[in-house]
Amino acid sequence: MTATAQGIVVVFGFAVALVCLWGLVATAALLAAVRGVLDKVWGMPFAIAARALLGVALLFAASASRFPVLFNGLGVLALIAAVAIPVIGRPRMVALLDWFYRCPRFVIRLWLVCGLLFGVFMVYGATSP
Repeated sequence: MTATAQGIVVVFGFAVALVCLWGLVATAALLAAVRGVLDKVWGMPFAIAARALLGVALLFAASASRFPVLFNGLGVLALIAAVAIPVIGRPRMVALLDWFYRCPRFVIRLWLVCGLLFGVFMVYGATSP
């Protein structure tokens, strides 16, 4: 089970890194894609399921990771995010996304760099020392 969880974390890490890299190259395209997903009927359930899956995978992979305490904490945070999304609701999520879109491009790109580094960190951390 641990190896499967590590694999899931690695896949998520690569996905996060690649999406952030895409956003750094084509910020407007990424923002449009995110808005397009949120506008779909399956957008919110997908966001909830992705966070729940990542949270569980981080918790199971933590013991074999390079950073077990951090992976446990991130797993709990991901599960809290999965629960928070339906509580926040779609209208507030859309408002939050609209606010983010109005941020200066350098702020958005700074967040994308942080996301890229986080994705790389997940890949590195999920591999056994």
